[in-house]
Amino acid sequence: MLLITWQVSAQDSHLPSLNELSFDLKLAGGKILKHTPKVYLDAPPFSQEIEFSISHRTFGKRSWEAQNNFLIPSLNFTVINYGSQDFGQVYAFFPAIEYNILRKNNFAWRVKFGGGISYVTEHWERSDTLNNYVGSSINNFTLIQLGANYIVSDHIELQAGARISHISNGTYRQPNFGINNTTGFVGINYYPVSTQLPYTKETVIPKENQWLFGIRKGLSFSEINTPDGAMFPIFSLSAYANNTFLQKHRYFFGADITYNQRAEGLLRYSYNNLDNLSNSSWNSSIFGGAELLYGKVGIPLQVGIYTRKMPNLTKFWYQKVGMSYYFYQNDNHFFKKAFASAILKTHTQNADNIEFCLGFMF
Repeated sequence: MLLITWQVSAQDSHLPSLNELSFDLKLAGGKILKHTPKVYLDAPPFSQEIEFSISHRTFGKRSWEAQNNFLIPSLNFTVINYGSQDFGQVYAFFPAIEYNILRKNNFAWRVKFGGGISYVTEHWERSDTLNNYVGSSINNFTLIQLGANYIVSDHIELQAGARISHISNGTYRQPNFGINNTTGFVGINYYPVSTQLPYTKETVIPKENQWLFGIRKGLSFSEINTPDGAMFPIFSLSAYANNTFLQKHRYFFGADITYNQRAEGLLRYSYNNLDNLSNSSWNSSIFGGAELLYGKVGIPLQVGIYTRKMPNLTKFWYQKVGMSYYFYQNDNHFFKKAFASAILKTHTQNADNIEFCLGFMF
């Protein structure tokens, strides 16, 4: 019965046709960026990546495509060889969205953001290893890419640029300094129908912006500083207001609070005075950000400033990036949206935790 729905004509507007697809291959080479002196191993002299993607080439068939300058969602599979047996290889699967910064005739300048899951073959183990970059096999994967594309024929587009990939586990397992791989890349995109897409903005339909209010409850787990140490939960609650921009996406601002039992455990083990210990494990902050949307999938980007900090927290601001899935949407009711998210919280280049969230909008 599920397969039959693919033949229903009403579903055509939601499924990309063959002329909206391209099959892309990239080769990248560079080096691991050693971003902290706390890691033991020096970076290998050369690392390389190979990536295969299936991209949805939008051209204005739907209103939001034209409104957002014909963005390009994709599904990607990447293999990374870090160039040393100590670091091993990474296999990553992730969705991404590519945006046209400049598009003129056969040339385009684009930026790409992606995030997903990865498996690394070598990581820290208690049995005499110096690889303290990551402490688990399963890790988060994040990609930022900037590149130029040029169409050379009816089916072929060439690309080149620079990118940085990152893996870490959000302190779920220690150690967790993460691996940042900086590379340059070249690639080829194959369009099975034609590279000459019928770009149009005639489909743009003005849409009234609407204010919505949301709440988001998050739960993460973090290991205490000692590898193979105790695991503690971290609870967060966010309240925010949001509105739309460029018809499809959202910007938002709000406040959140976090109760960190890992921090409470560290204080308990290192201080003799346990008075008001629970009160020393709370953070509060104000934040703002944007969420990039494609169908039911969103990529939230958030920056926050602490208004109350735990005693052992030296940073005054943080960042969050992740992915949300809107499993319920009904703009005609008071209860308008419900979503589930996985969000990576960082302090600049240092990952703090990965939150698994449930949220609602009214």
